[in-house]
Amino acid sequence: MSNTNYFSVSELAALGNVSRQTILYYDKHNLLKPNFIDSNGYRYYHFKEYLILEIILNFRKLGMSVDEIKAYINEKSPEALDNILMNKAAEYELTIKKLKYLLADIEIVRTNLAAINKYNVGSLTIHQQEQEILILSPLVDKKAPIKTRIKILGNFNLPLYKSNHFKSCKVSWIITANDFLNGECRKKRYYCSPTYVDSNNKKKIILPAGNYLTYIFQGAFQPQATKIYDIITQYLHKQHLKIISPIKITTLKDFWTAKTRDDYISMLSVAVEKE
Repeated sequence: MSNTNYFSVSELAALGNVSRQTILYYDKHNLLKPNFIDSNGYRYYHFKEYLILEIILNFRKLGMSVDEIKAYINEKSPEALDNILMNKAAEYELTIKKLKYLLADIEIVRTNLAAINKYNVGSLTIHQQEQEILILSPLVDKKAPIKTRIKILGNFNLPLYKSNHFKSCKVSWIITANDFLNGECRKKRYYCSPTYVDSNNKKKIILPAGNYLTYIFQGAFQPQATKIYDIITQYLHKQHLKIISPIKITTLKDFWTAKTRDDYISMLSVAVEKE
């Protein structure tokens, strides 16, 4: 038989822009057998094998396994192909949806990162804020063992690490107005996050719309809680203001981007009104 109308392994591989090893791999798995093998053991392929290779390479782009491709080739039909493509389309639509979530989260984080260097550290300002509804963790008692407190934070954080999300929102914490004003702001607190984060936590808190006192400060809150308490209470007294909401503490620059806790940038915000 003349071999002039047949393709060698290398020639067929070149037509598919794949390696010889790829062709031999499909041969080994009985997916792409040669049209014939000559007396010297050389494999030769004809037009039919080229068309099979075309199917294989396109299905591999869809992530199909060798066994799945083999099953289709053995039972080809318009209905079978349509079923494969329908399932793949649904799979890719879900992937695209997840990627869109991730892209949106990334843009939020990048926007927040760009704002870090624009914060006026040490500033006390009054501004209008819309109502905010927050999900609360169980109460975190400072007297509890550190492992217990970390477990509360970890469980509260879980919804933020779902597979289709990059952590784009900060977990803040809430201190009740009474605890803060009584100088007990380091003893008890609640972790909190926006309500758009999926959570099984039933407990929520509403921070009312209105005027908010905001204090931007360097470092973490806990080591300087007493100093911050003095700054806030002195300002309230001087401006004849009173606190009408829980206190929300948010770390704007945190462990993700700061080398030490002293490099943190944090924000305290609380609703106020005239006495």
